[in-house]
Amino acid sequence: MTLDQNSVNYIRFNTHLRYFILRQLNQEKEPKTVDEQLIEVVKNNYRKAYQAAEKVGKMIEAKQGAEVNNDELFYLTLHINRVTERQN
Repeated sequence: MTLDQNSVNYIRFNTHLRYFILRQLNQEKEPKTVDEQLIEVVKNNYRKAYQAAEKVGKMIEAKQGAEVNNDELFYLTLHINRVTERQN
């Protein structure tokens, strides 16, 4: 898949990914803010995006030893879905 690097969605994804990685590197622990039922809806509706988010999370965990929580996976899934589904 080729992504339009000039699209707003790509720029938003890139920004989110940058801050996501920084939070993981700094091992910032934020309180849970996303309802578990909403996380399940996103996991079911955006399966491929969630699987991609899980892969990113596992890479971070393997490289940094920092656990990626469900809230982070939730937001990363939304951004992955947006950048791969909406190319404008």
